[in-house]
Amino acid sequence: MSLILLLCIFSIGYTNQINSVSGNIEKFSLMNGNSFINNIINDSDNNQYRISFIQYPGQITSGHFLYIEKYKKYFIQSKIATINYGTLHAEDSNAFTASDNIIEIAIIKESSNSLMLGSSIGYAWSKIGDYTSSELIHNIGFSYPLLNERMIIGLSIENMVHTINEYSNINAKYNHNNNLSIQFNPEHINGSLFINYIYSNTNTSQAIVSFKININENINIFTGKSLFSMETSNYLFYDNLSLGVGIIIPKYRFNIGMQYLGDTGMVFGSSLIILVK
Repeated sequence: MSLILLLCIFSIGYTNQINSVSGNIEKFSLMNGNSFINNIINDSDNNQYRISFIQYPGQITSGHFLYIEKYKKYFIQSKIATINYGTLHAEDSNAFTASDNIIEIAIIKESSNSLMLGSSIGYAWSKIGDYTSSELIHNIGFSYPLLNERMIIGLSIENMVHTINEYSNINAKYNHNNNLSIQFNPEHINGSLFINYIYSNTNTSQAIVSFKININENINIFTGKSLFSMETSNYLFYDNLSLGVGIIIPKYRFNIGMQYLGDTGMVFGSSLIILVK
């Protein structure tokens, strides 16, 4: 019975987890702020490969590989991502492994008035011991610049799930996220401020405030802070806080970052971006 309960927990939560691995460590260091559209088009003037690795507490690791190509007025991203939960043990001491995976393609078009419209579709599959499940995951959204691109507003509907195959006869319920994003690019500051408000139809919400500061043409610093609507009085300022550094050299960008998740522990990540054109 305990194993079935564990399967339910994984099946309900895993699509949100696998979608959070959709960007590089810059997104990770910004506490996963911004919409999926801006996370693709920001700093994507060149075709590029992105490779990332994240170490969570315990044996949990995740990684992703993606390619972004800019073709005329289109941004096209293809992605493969995975989360490996390592070896787990049921109450009867039987050991089993668990993992989540996704392959995804996203297409974003820039219209003549600078409006960005985009959509993505991904096939996700999960394995827990001998049990498997699979889903289609869909995101749609837009972004639009204002004030000579000093401000960019966006709205996206993310994590819309269509179940293909359940773990068992237990029906899991998935909730999509509505992501309202605002990006400020101050005129006299070489950096950006990101504000995101993410909410779902389960009356839960999350606010994310993050900064990206360009120290010079070779070094960037990122930081982010996430607040949840269900936070308790035991919540500390440093909970859900992130920090990262980006190093830029010709044709390459290397990012490292960390997140502090309170009692859960620390999360560390690194990524490499290779510009190919």
